[in-house]
Amino acid sequence: MNSRQQVETQFLHWLEANHAIVHNPPLGSNRCSIEYERSRQRGIRDELVRIASGDLSRPAREQCSVAGRRVGDNIASLDFIAKIASLEDTFGSSAAAVTSEAHRLSTSGPPSEPSSGSLDSTVRKPLAGSAQRCWQWLDQLSVLLRLHSRNAADYNSFHVECHDAGGRMGRSFSHASRQLECLFHLHHPERTKRLLTTATDSLKHCLSEWAAVDHLVSAAHSIVPISSRCPTPVGKLSDKSAPLRGICACLYETPEFVVAQGQELTILDNSDRLQWRVRLLDGNEVTLPSITVWIPPRDVSSIDRAVRLKRQLSDQWTALIVKLKRDTVAHIAQLFTGLLDKQSVSLSII
Repeated sequence: MNSRQQVETQFLHWLEANHAIVHNPPLGSNRCSIEYERSRQRGIRDELVRIASGDLSRPAREQCSVAGRRVGDNIASLDFIAKIASLEDTFGSSAAAVTSEAHRLSTSGPPSEPSSGSLDSTVRKPLAGSAQRCWQWLDQLSVLLRLHSRNAADYNSFHVECHDAGGRMGRSFSHASRQLECLFHLHHPERTKRLLTTATDSLKHCLSEWAAVDHLVSAAHSIVPISSRCPTPVGKLSDKSAPLRGICACLYETPEFVVAQGQELTILDNSDRLQWRVRLLDGNEVTLPSITVWIPPRDVSSIDRAVRLKRQLSDQWTALIVKLKRDTVAHIAQLFTGLLDKQSVSLSII
């Protein structure tokens, strides 16, 4: 065994040992696990670059290239989900702020009235009740935070699925088209087999993708329009053809007004991230914390994207059917022409 064969044998053993890391890595869900996997993928990538720089045969170099592309995709995916995991700091900071402030207020105690020197029990009792209500309100806000976080997760997951579905469809039909492009360079038996294989595989992929896209179209109607929560410059909301509707997600009480949970309202100004100006059903215009306002489905952009995917799948499948029909007719015509030519030769000999 020469040196190249030894290197390639070692490479193949190494590639087999790291197959799961390359082709099915555990991407993780928190920052620590993502950083660990990202470091491991970078190590695999560096090793592949080192191996590719050596003396390899063409098949081994192609295997190295395929593995390198897969690792590149893994790193890109890790970079994407790392942005989601970076929100750990937002939640962690909020939790730290709440607990540290609760501890500080508990250890310092309420301020004393200068004239009396201290708060007597008749004052402390309603103060304690108010403090408890404040903490209950903060707990309600944490429930609303979970609601908006779940909506954001569903929105992002939906659009990631749409992106992946579009990529799969493009790759599948591109592969089928390439298979048909070189069809007539093959001999008749191989050509027949290629036509049947391409048609069968394409049909399987189309049916699978059709089910996936149908699911996306159905899911799109339950996606909350997250983009509508993004701050809009003052006055821009009124320019829209339809008013932006919202629902108060919890009971909100002030000395001046009360908004019941589930009450419908119209969002007039969401240019501020934390405080929105809204119009209630009775016509009053008030300011509410933005976290208390829930914008219900449907999200037109999500529905449009799912419908476009379905149309794309239909168009690609139709185009492929046309190619298959054309090539099948040409193939059969060549077969019959060949048979007729053979028959003519036989008759001329006779």
